Amino acid sequence: MKEITSIAKQLTNPRVVMEQVHEILKEVDPGFREIRRTYRENVAQLQEESTDREAEQIMTYLDARERAFSQEVLYIAFQGLFLNMEIFRNPVSGLLLQEGYETLNREYLLESLPGVQLARNQAKAAQPEPWSLKAQRLLEGIGEYYAYLETVGYKVAHYIGFRLADELLYYILPGYASNQANTIAYGAALEKYLQIHLDTLG
Repeated sequence: MKEITSIAKQLTNPRVVMEQVHEILKEVDPGFREIRRTYRENVAQLQEESTDREAEQIMTYLDARERAFSQEVLYIAFQGLFLNMEIFRNPVSGLLLQEGYETLNREYLLESLPGVQLARNQAKAAQPEPWSLKAQRLLEGIGEYYAYLETVGYKVAHYIGFRLADELLYYILPGYASNQANTIAYGAALEKYLQIHLDTLG
């Protein structure tokens, strides 16, 4: 039972999930290092500009945003795996790959996840009120970082889940055979749309 708990914690620990997200995005998006550097600078400057109480509130806010995103991206990765399975069972479902990414990722269901809802509410409650124009600019920069994660990060996570299914379902779904044409076409379309390099994932 301890082993099962350990595996679950590895999959759901926000810090572990975020570290994996950062490593993957560094691989696929040449611009991510600069985006990440700017985010960290914004956080550091915001803390320098704040009182001890404000700094504590900022960390509460950032922790809640991190927890929310880590749960969201895990959910979306599994949606990719489930879509691959769905296409195997009903090949006409491959047409879903032509849908908009928000529909493909089923982002509209995120609010129904209790953990996501809780973390989002906590982030909203803890979001600092800007006490200066500089603080407002820095907070907007943090918001832009998460907007990037919710755009590029979501889509890459869904693709990884879809591609992982090619390898994993063979062992757990009787009769499964991957359709590499779907995976290749999906990856190519995503690379073109986001201007990233998925081939670096191996």
